[in-house]
Amino acid sequence: MKNLFLSTVIISFLLLISCRENAGLKDEVVNPALGGVYTETGGTLKGRLKFSDEPFLVTSDIKVDSSDTLIIEPGVNIFFKESRRMIVNGVLIAAGTRQKPIVFTSFLSDWLGISIIDSPDTSVFKFCVVRDVFQRSGDPAKNGAVEVNNSSAVFENCIFISNTARYGGGIAVINSSATIKNNIFRDNDTDIYGGALYALNSSTQLINNTVFRNICFNFGGGFVFDEPVNADVQNNIFYKNFSFLGDPRIAFRNGDSTLVNQQYNFLAFGSMDPLFISSDDLHLSDDSPCIDAGNPDPAFNDVDGTRNDQGAYGGPLGDW
Repeated sequence: MKNLFLSTVIISFLLLISCRENAGLKDEVVNPALGGVYTETGGTLKGRLKFSDEPFLVTSDIKVDSSDTLIIEPGVNIFFKESRRMIVNGVLIAAGTRQKPIVFTSFLSDWLGISIIDSPDTSVFKFCVVRDVFQRSGDPAKNGAVEVNNSSAVFENCIFISNTARYGGGIAVINSSATIKNNIFRDNDTDIYGGALYALNSSTQLINNTVFRNICFNFGGGFVFDEPVNADVQNNIFYKNFSFLGDPRIAFRNGDSTLVNQQYNFLAFGSMDPLFISSDDLHLSDDSPCIDAGNPDPAFNDVDGTRNDQGAYGGPLGDW
């Protein structure tokens, strides 16, 4: 019976991956595969990717040199051809808006994600959607749909959905610092560590995120910390994440777990349910136990001045 139960669990989660639901802002995407005019791009870039020129089709790897900055304007959709990626040694500013998000996605097949490596200043992602990254064993990229390596980055009001990486399905933070607030990690998976996020030897703030239905086939289905420098993990929702080893919500691989401040998180287990409006709409229903359940410090209050609601739609940045 035990083997039958385990087989049922494995099959269920494999089916979940193959049937990942569309969510978030996907309807905003204009797929150049359907026809129409798009702008081909690739190679070494700096300056701006303009909304007037979108959608963009990436036909060769995008590279941003260490002395350069690339700004992506709100509303830009960027489609990457198979095995293409963005490598940022300079600075990337991708600041969309609620009405005009920036979308990074694939063109017909899988792409390899965004790597910010040895950057001299902080890169910014706001109101972005990152989806359909797929990193296989042997690919040149292996860390997260977005990798922050020996760099710093800010992520606010972003959606990471349907990505596959070896380390950190949504984001991998390695020897770096990252502020990660009011993001949604959903339906991502990874082979090794961290279905949603993997942080190694890094300083991180992880506040008011929703972590839903992420999978790791090894250790830690949600957030995984490895030799943390420090981390502040507050007001997040963890629901229906899965891993074969380790805690499927917040897991520690090595290092001092006391360096990670975790409080006021909704750590679902058993029959606990945050009561989202639906599996497609991760706003909280009126009777959700996550309403007014975050940190009571006024600095974390919702936009209307009430106590923090846990998850991506709570706190000062929750009105999206």
